[in-house]
Amino acid sequence: MHARVMSGRGHLGDLEHGIRARLTADLRWALNHLYDWPDLRHSPLLQLLGCERQADPARALKTVLLEAIESFRPDASVSTHARAQRAYLLLRTRFVEQFSQKETAVEMGMSLRNLRRAESQALGALADVLCARFQLDQPCPAPTTDVAPTETAEAAPPASPANEQEMNWLRASLPSEPTSADELLHQVLKLFRRTTWGASVQVTCQVRSGLPRLVVQRVPATQALLTVLVALAPFAKEQPLAIGVSLGAMYGVINCSLRHAGAGVAEKASEQLGMARQLLSLSGGLLHVASTGAEMDFSVTLRLPAEGGTPILFVDDNPDALRLLQQLVGQSRYRFVGTSCPDKVLDLAQEHNVTAIVLDVMLPSIDGWDLLGRLRTHPATQHLPVVICTVLPHESLASDLGASAFLHKPVTRNALLAVLERVTEMAPTPGD
Repeated sequence: MHARVMSGRGHLGDLEHGIRARLTADLRWALNHLYDWPDLRHSPLLQLLGCERQADPARALKTVLLEAIESFRPDASVSTHARAQRAYLLLRTRFVEQFSQKETAVEMGMSLRNLRRAESQALGALADVLCARFQLDQPCPAPTTDVAPTETAEAAPPASPANEQEMNWLRASLPSEPTSADELLHQVLKLFRRTTWGASVQVTCQVRSGLPRLVVQRVPATQALLTVLVALAPFAKEQPLAIGVSLGAMYGVINCSLRHAGAGVAEKASEQLGMARQLLSLSGGLLHVASTGAEMDFSVTLRLPAEGGTPILFVDDNPDALRLLQQLVGQSRYRFVGTSCPDKVLDLAQEHNVTAIVLDVMLPSIDGWDLLGRLRTHPATQHLPVVICTVLPHESLASDLGASAFLHKPVTRNALLAVLERVTEMAPTPGD
């Protein structure tokens, strides 16, 4: 069966290439959002695979996709080097465990280039399986673009397939790293001065001292801020373009403002600002546009995650495990809040306004599953994503009982940060 599946030819191979490519693109998008249920509810696969008729369409789609991946599992007698075995391991590592392409390549001993080729082949074969199972013979709807939500009513322009592919590649390939706002601005202004507008537009900067470092994909974040400056430069006229940097609730805030910019700036610069918004989303950042006053003052606010700015509550009765988790989130956007006492969870969650909870289930004074149930129903924590972190092989149970994600001990830094990235995107963001 697996030799036939991996040939990429079955029922879907008889369809037009464009239909197969669209289905594969929709499948890739859904798998990349497998645990982001608010986003998964917008997948065109919901209708295509009949999941929209279920009580919980996103959960139903997740189940269908996991079952399809599991159908690739070869018999125990199959060599670990066999093509079918490697395809199964690739799909499971990339999409069930949500490793990045770079991390998966390391895990499987492949070059990044070969990993991308093998991933495309595996996704095509997975599309074949779904097509045969659901007897698909019609083109799929256009895939939903992979862009983070913004604070404004205006949406980013729809991404072309090439643009979306590039964004997905950047998201998977470039790690976020701590950098100071001063360093980021220095690099951006250095580049801006080389542009057509660089010599004629005055830029003033004000950076508050003592700010925590930003945690960003440095190249996309640099290009996002540069794109904003280039977009605003034609409207600067006689007024300087002012840049201010401050700290919000969990973000570094970079505000670019123009006095007396006139009407229609947002519309005229919409394409460039939309691109900046997409680039910021790669680092979990946001972009907000506003016009104020009779003189039509105009501002663009960029919010980028700050080091230690996003509080996460870790609950584990083992002090050594807590110390390890604290080390793993060091130099990241996450701030460690830990306790070995389950009775303190609700108080600590409210006191530190945490964004997510990472919970061990083998606790001495209370069953961890009972605690998960309390967290899911208590008004102070019911909105918070809870990640189960345990040595027990109970991922399905965790999902059924309301956990947002699952981590199997021992935990690696990459796996922990990847899960936190997913679940904090699902969590509500406290206002600044």
